[in-house]
Amino acid sequence: AEPATDLRDEELLLAAVKSPDAFAAFYDRHVAKVLGTLRQRVELEVAYDITAEVFATALERAERFKPNGEGSA
Repeated sequence: AEPATDLRDEELLLAAVKSPDAFAAFYDRHVAKVLGTLRQRVELEVAYDITAEVFATALERAERFKPNGEGSA
Protein backbone atom coordinates (compact mmCIF):
# COMPACT_ATOMS: atom_id res chain seq x y z
CA ALA A 1 0.00 0.00 0.00
CA GLU A 2 1.05 3.53 -0.69
CA PRO A 3 2.17 5.53 2.37
CA ALA A 4 -0.40 8.16 3.37
CA THR A 5 2.17 10.91 2.91
CA ASP A 6 2.31 10.12 -0.83
CA LEU A 7 -1.38 10.88 -1.26
CA ARG A 8 -2.84 14.19 -2.39
CA ASP A 9 -4.84 16.18 0.16
CA GLU A 10 -8.13 15.19 -1.47
CA GLU A 11 -7.20 11.51 -1.24
CA LEU A 12 -6.19 11.89 2.40
CA LEU A 13 -9.51 13.47 3.36
CA LEU A 14 -11.46 10.76 1.56
CA ALA A 15 -9.37 8.08 3.27
CA ALA A 16 -9.69 9.80 6.66
CA VAL A 17 -13.23 8.44 7.02
CA LYS A 18 -11.77 4.98 7.63
CA SER A 19 -8.12 5.68 8.38
CA PRO A 20 -6.84 7.73 11.32
CA ASP A 21 -3.39 7.56 9.72
CA ALA A 22 -4.67 9.35 6.62
CA PHE A 23 -6.13 12.15 8.70
CA ALA A 24 -2.92 12.36 10.76
CA ALA A 25 -0.96 12.80 7.53
CA PHE A 26 -3.35 15.55 6.39
CA TYR A 27 -3.07 17.25 9.79
CA ASP A 28 0.73 17.02 9.86
CA ARG A 29 0.92 18.45 6.36
CA HIS A 30 -1.18 21.54 7.16
CA VAL A 31 -1.16 22.30 10.91
CA ALA A 32 1.90 24.57 10.85
CA LYS A 33 0.51 26.73 8.06
CA VAL A 34 -2.95 27.02 9.63
CA LEU A 35 -1.50 27.84 13.04
CA GLY A 36 1.04 30.26 11.58
CA THR A 37 -1.66 32.13 9.69
CA LEU A 38 -3.86 32.38 12.76
CA ARG A 39 -0.99 33.49 15.02
CA GLN A 40 -0.63 36.58 12.83
CA ARG A 41 -4.23 37.53 13.57
CA VAL A 42 -5.04 36.42 17.12
CA GLU A 43 -3.37 35.60 20.43
CA LEU A 44 -1.48 32.29 20.60
CA GLU A 45 -3.97 30.48 22.83
CA VAL A 46 -6.85 31.52 20.58
CA ALA A 47 -4.86 30.42 17.52
CA TYR A 48 -4.41 26.96 19.05
CA ASP A 49 -8.14 26.73 19.81
CA ILE A 50 -9.18 27.78 16.30
CA THR A 51 -6.64 25.41 14.72
CA ALA A 52 -8.10 22.54 16.72
CA GLU A 53 -11.60 23.52 15.58
CA VAL A 54 -10.52 23.74 11.93
CA PHE A 55 -9.16 20.20 11.95
CA ALA A 56 -12.02 18.81 14.04
CA THR A 57 -14.45 20.22 11.49
CA ALA A 58 -12.42 18.80 8.60
CA LEU A 59 -12.52 15.35 10.17
CA GLU A 60 -16.20 15.63 11.05
CA ARG A 61 -17.08 16.57 7.46
CA ALA A 62 -14.63 14.22 5.70
CA GLU A 63 -17.40 11.75 4.92
CA ARG A 64 -19.28 14.41 2.95
CA PHE A 65 -16.20 15.80 1.20
CA LYS A 66 -16.56 15.92 -2.59
CA PRO A 67 -13.27 16.78 -4.32
CA ASN A 68 -13.66 19.28 -7.13
CA GLY A 69 -10.09 19.56 -8.33
CA GLU A 70 -6.59 19.94 -6.98
CA GLY A 71 -6.53 22.12 -3.89
CA SER A 72 -10.18 21.61 -2.98
CA ALA A 73 -9.23 19.95 0.28
